[in-house]
Amino acid sequence: GPPPTGWFDKLDRAGDLDSAGYGAQLAAQAGPQARTPGHERRILAFAWDKGSRNAKLADRYSARILADGSDDPTRQHLDLAEQVCVDALALAGTSKARVYERLTSRLERVSLRKANPPKPRPVYTRNGRAPRVSPLRTS
Repeated sequence: GPPPTGWFDKLDRAGDLDSAGYGAQLAAQAGPQARTPGHERRILAFAWDKGSRNAKLADRYSARILADGSDDPTRQHLDLAEQVCVDALALAGTSKARVYERLTSRLERVSLRKANPPKPRPVYTRNGRAPRVSPLRTS
């Protein structure tokens, strides 16, 4: 017979992408410590790329992008997080929900981080004093 289909596939085929995106957000949120690293982001990215575009999914996905890409020297994660926030805010309309306020503030922070590249860390020596020479040293 045909392979079994999951709840996301059933909702996707039924055309209810909003519910599918909300379910993907809940599935990604539940028990992240039991999964392999990056699993939460892959679930959210899959739902986002399939067309599930709701505010809570965008909020969770953009936060995960920024958290996972914090040590990325190319800073490409900032472009992706910015695009997710912009796409979600375009769907907001006149809504004043708190999730849209979080997305707006995250978009502002991402824009500031993109405009200001990180400064290199200064190199410090741990102890700048000259080594102590023992008075009992013979050579």
